[in-house]
Amino acid sequence: MVEIIKNRNWFFAFSGLLVALSFVALAVWGLKPGIDFTGGSLVEVEFAQNRPDIVAVQETVNKEFGDVLVQASGDKQYIFKLKFLSPEEHTKFITVLKDNFAKGENTMVENRTETIGPAVSEVLKR
Repeated sequence: MVEIIKNRNWFFAFSGLLVALSFVALAVWGLKPGIDFTGGSLVEVEFAQNRPDIVAVQETVNKEFGDVLVQASGDKQYIFKLKFLSPEEHTKFITVLKDNFAKGENTMVENRTETIGPAVSEVLKR
């Protein structure tokens, strides 16, 4: 049996070390703010039958639109987080997805699109 009270100084030292390492990690790597604070677009799409391979989707959208975060959602959905999209870029984004991954009966539907502009992001930061 571990005697916690008797060895409390060791536990205090261990906890203090973990807190110090957390502060060092925060100082070195910092926090990566989401699109709520940086501005950007979130697009959620759903496929009718099965979701394409996430690696192929990631490569295709990164090639066309730069750094895009792709997350699987549910059984047949993907959520894309990317830079701010104008209406023309949004149309191009959906077209690229449909042309590459909506084949035959596996149609694709856009469930939602959320866009947060840089002005809103600045207000949220403050």
